Amino acid sequence: MAGLFGTRAHGTLFGIVSFSGTVGGAIGPLLAGYIFDITHSYRLGFLLLIMLSIIGLMLTASLNPITGGGGQKESQHQKWQSQAKEDIFMSEGFCI
Repeated sequence: MAGLFGTRAHGTLFGIVSFSGTVGGAIGPLLAGYIFDITHSYRLGFLLLIMLSIIGLMLTASLNPITGGGGQKESQHQKWQSQAKEDIFMSEGFCI
């Protein structure tokens, strides 16, 4: 996710995704039960789920990575991250 939107927006996006999943998890069973009560079948519920999944897949596939000035910040972040991993590895008594 950070490669697509940068690290600055990561917390906000993660919160939106978590909230959406929670709402879907709360409403989904109620909606499926209501559909079953009306149609006496889960077929319509599964068809709606398949359609929403395909829409989500298409939207996800249409995302483009960030370009421009964000690339330098990301590469600097990657340098710090690799340095931190090396420091942890060396502090454990291992050699690289």
